[in-house]
Amino acid sequence: MVLPRTYLSFIILMLFSMHLRAAAVSVFDVKPKFKKSVIVDRLESIEKSVDLRFNKDVKKYINDYLRRGKEGTEIIIGKSSLYFPVFEYYLDLYNLPDDLKYLTVIESALNPGAVSSKGAGGLWQFIRSTGRMYDLKINNYVDERYDIHKSSEAAARLLSDLYDNYGDWTLAIAAYNSGTVNINNAIKKAGKKDFWAIRKHLPKETQEYVPKFIAATYAMNYYHFYDIRPVYLDYNLQLTVVTKVYERYSFKQLASDSGIPIEIIRKLNPSYKKQVIPPSLEGYNLVLPRLGLASNFEYELIGATQ
Repeated sequence: MVLPRTYLSFIILMLFSMHLRAAAVSVFDVKPKFKKSVIVDRLESIEKSVDLRFNKDVKKYINDYLRRGKEGTEIIIGKSSLYFPVFEYYLDLYNLPDDLKYLTVIESALNPGAVSSKGAGGLWQFIRSTGRMYDLKINNYVDERYDIHKSSEAAARLLSDLYDNYGDWTLAIAAYNSGTVNINNAIKKAGKKDFWAIRKHLPKETQEYVPKFIAATYAMNYYHFYDIRPVYLDYNLQLTVVTKVYERYSFKQLASDSGIPIEIIRKLNPSYKKQVIPPSLEGYNLVLPRLGLASNFEYELIGATQ
């Protein structure tokens, strides 16, 4: 039997439509896999410096990032487009593993203004004494713990020192959280230089710190399999430039000169307490968006030494 041409056309059109609908199904429509075997395989495939082992605590924190706290994770992933390239630059500068950038996920949830109950501040959560030890200026006008570039370099130096001390990245990141005194005491009690062997001798927060790091690493690498939709920053916050300022410069004047709204200047430069960059012989960092600058504004000239 020969089908009418119009009917054949209808069948072909219907089949083509079905094909398009099938092609449109994304990974978001597939049920996310939380099976142990799947997670273990994925953890093993990540290029890593830390022993990314799977256990019940890691599973709990993976659920926190990808199920219970998925909205927060969507914001974190969106912010990573601004912050991770900076972290990667300084980690590479000190020949450190790239995956250490995920420490900021558990330290501050990529909130540059984060302050802990213990007074730690910024993306990398430095306390004042440690910040000053790594050359971060803290005074009435500026707190460089909140400077993305200065704090990232300080964190890279600190992590490098911790690795030199222990020769093991899992112990180094545990020490980043707990300090060397707690780690050294735990090593002495356990008689072993291995995080998982000394874990029970550490403060509760540090016992959970490495599992949180493993979970954050997993979430940041495999979020696209779990219906996570990143909430990206405004386009004018994603591409930035940094220069140095040596003379006093108020945010009000900077906004007038550059054409950038003062709210954006504040968001990109949270280290300045009074919306004023104070004078300095060494210069202070100023971060500006690449896009939206006034046509006659040249940010390079701000950084020129006087």
